[in-house]
Amino acid sequence: MTSLSLVSEHGEQLVRRSLGFITASKTGLTKSELEDILSCDDIVLADEVFKYHVPPIRRLPPSLLTRLRNDLGSYLVQVAAEGHMVYKWYHRLFLEAARSYFLGDKPFTDSIHRDLANYFNGRWAREAKPYTDKQGNIRSAHRMVADQPLILSTDVEERMNLEDEDAGPRYNLRKLSELPYHLIQSEMWNEFVEIVCQIPWLMAKCKAGKAFELTLELSEASLKCTRDKSATIEDVYSCIRANAQQLSQFPELVPQLCLNEPDISYCTTMAQRYLKSSDNFTGNKITLWRDLTKHESRKINVASLKHPAAVRKCVFSKGCKYLATYAADGVLRVFMVASGYTVMTKQCDCHVISFPASIDQCHWVAVAGTKSIIRYGLDSGDRHEGTSLQEIKVDCDIDDRASIAITKKGKVWEIFLATSHGKLRSYSTSTFSHGQPVLKEELPVRILNEGLRFVGL
Repeated sequence: MTSLSLVSEHGEQLVRRSLGFITASKTGLTKSELEDILSCDDIVLADEVFKYHVPPIRRLPPSLLTRLRNDLGSYLVQVAAEGHMVYKWYHRLFLEAARSYFLGDKPFTDSIHRDLANYFNGRWAREAKPYTDKQGNIRSAHRMVADQPLILSTDVEERMNLEDEDAGPRYNLRKLSELPYHLIQSEMWNEFVEIVCQIPWLMAKCKAGKAFELTLELSEASLKCTRDKSATIEDVYSCIRANAQQLSQFPELVPQLCLNEPDISYCTTMAQRYLKSSDNFTGNKITLWRDLTKHESRKINVASLKHPAAVRKCVFSKGCKYLATYAADGVLRVFMVASGYTVMTKQCDCHVISFPASIDQCHWVAVAGTKSIIRYGLDSGDRHEGTSLQEIKVDCDIDDRASIAITKKGKVWEIFLATSHGKLRSYSTSTFSHGQPVLKEELPVRILNEGLRFVGL
């Protein structure tokens, strides 16, 4: 069906806001979530659903969504996300078209993200939501939407009976994934600090195996937030980023690591406030070590990236999005700098590491061995992380003193290789070149020691 036929059949507001919520969501929405969100949307309820009759219960009739879903056909699909089946667009092109069509207006988009943030925060699960009736009077009604606690269940014995090896608290993964995303998109910085920048949330996120995702969310928030909240979010981001590797393995260390921050840091105040309260995961007092010799100044914003062997090479991509290292164990590792997340590990022969020169097109890394250059993907789709995209055979020896530069020429990349023996080679990443050298030159060795600047790259 076309958009006009959908509007005429189901109503403009129901179609626009239903598909707007699905499009704006991070991973999609379940049927019950969408029904709850629309039940809190008085624009849909007042203008179309309850236009002629106001029932005693102010909720969206489930049949309306069922009819809309059936008419959309194969444009929407159900996929698994955080242990639930969610609706999302079938293809990326559908998603891009929907974003342009439904989310092109910024005030409307902001309101969509705000409604989603309020839902996943449980804003209207605990109190009645006000609305204006047909006579213009202000009333309120409970919408009977699902509450959104951070922990869904703490019954360990119940989970053990289900043969769950990791018996323990069951976290609200949907809330952990969706809420921070919509708080950032709607720029609700007060709520972001009150919810995300708190010990219970940080511990739940890390215990749910999302320490690196947490770091990326804090990184994005610290870049976008207003000045009055930037210092608070930056303090939390610095602490989590520096310890992301440890927290991914030992999430219970969140209070201890926050307490280890300088006394002027928000993290220390947050940890002390948490320890004095009874709102902790154990319900008991927690004993933590405090370093009395710590420096009372802000720490440098660094991350700790563990390697099982000595690091021989270390290369940043343009814009410092990625960091590639090669250790003595013969493994190439690529990390995402903002979070410390390990993008790929590859056992390979490596003398030189290089990234594309463009920040926006940094989707792969080139690794030069003794007799070949291999490109490994760093992105999703056809450049999946760790996938070997192309191997170029080289007709000269490559050692640790060789240099590689990568430049864009039209729609393809050119890889320039300069060896310590005074040889220059140029290779195209085009599939039509079959890895054959485009350029061969013999160069003075004394000039070669200065790197690739001699060719004007």
